[in-house]
Amino acid sequence: MAAFRIASPAIETFEQIFARQVDMKHALLLPFGRSAIYFFLGASGTRGAKVILPAYNCRVVASTVVASGNIPFFVDCGKGGFNMDIEDAVRNVDRETKLLLS
Repeated sequence: MAAFRIASPAIETFEQIFARQVDMKHALLLPFGRSAIYFFLGASGTRGAKVILPAYNCRVVASTVVASGNIPFFVDCGKGGFNMDIEDAVRNVDRETKLLLS
């Protein structure tokens, strides 16, 4: 969190406790969902790939996919709601697809 100019021993303590709870060596608390998506895409080693996203979404999600060096691909909402049409998403998976963020 120091990169975001938030300095508090409570944050480091939380990260350590959370990491132990989920049986991981480390945990990282981030201030924004877009930061988590960006780090996730980087950690997955995904670059230049098609990332399937729901069409009904905040624009920063697609911007984050682009900033990570990937290509957003939008799938329409299912009937009767704002969630991604999973069947449509599956139909659009191809060799360039690496991730589906729903």
